[in-house]
Amino acid sequence: NNKISNQQQLYSVNGTLKLVNTIEEFKTFDIDSALKTESSLLWNDFVQGGTLENPQKLNRFYLLIFADLKKYIYHYWFAFPTFLVPTAFNLLNPVKSIGEQFPSDEIGAITKTLEANRLHACCLHRQQNSSFAVINLKQAVDNLNEKPQSASEYIFIVNDPSTDPAHPGWPVRNLLTLLYYHLRSVEQLNVICWRERFRDGQQYVN
Repeated sequence: NNKISNQQQLYSVNGTLKLVNTIEEFKTFDIDSALKTESSLLWNDFVQGGTLENPQKLNRFYLLIFADLKKYIYHYWFAFPTFLVPTAFNLLNPVKSIGEQFPSDEIGAITKTLEANRLHACCLHRQQNSSFAVINLKQAVDNLNEKPQSASEYIFIVNDPSTDPAHPGWPVRNLLTLLYYHLRSVEQLNVICWRERFRDGQQYVN
C-alpha cells in the first residue's frame, strides 16, 4: 500500500514461516529445536559482525501455523528470539520522553535523518556545531573501541515497537546485547527507543 508506506516507517524482519498439515503435527512440533535454530542464525550474525553492517539482521522471528481451512480456524505460535547477557543492563538515569531530552528542532532533525536512512538501528554522532551525523553501527563500534572516552558523543537509536513508557521491546534488548558483545571498554551508552505513530494523518514521536 503506497499510501501507508509513504506515511509510516515500515521495516522488514527476516524469519522462518513453518506450515504444518495437521493439528496433531502442530501440537507435537519440536518448538525448542526450531527456536534454537532460529536463535543460532541470529547469534551468528551478531558474532560475525553481519548485524553491525546490516541492522535489518537485529531481529528474527519464527512463525508456526496450522490452518484448518474447512472450519476457518487458524492455530499459530509466534516467537522473537532474544538473549540473556551475563551482566544485567542498568539504568543510570530515569527514562525520559524524547521531548524532555531534546528541543523540538532537534527532534525534527532526527526524524528527517531517520526518514532519509530507513535503518532498523543506527547511531547519531554529535558534531562540534551541535548537529548530528548519522553513522552506521559498525562505524560507531569501531570509533568507540578506538576512543571509549567519547561515548557521551554517541546516541544509539533503535526502532521500538513497545508502547509501554518504561519498558522497551525486544529489538532494544537485542541492540544492547550486540553492543555488549562488540564494545570492549565502554560501560555507559545513550539509547533512544524510537517510537513513531500516526493518527489522523499526524505524526507523533515519543
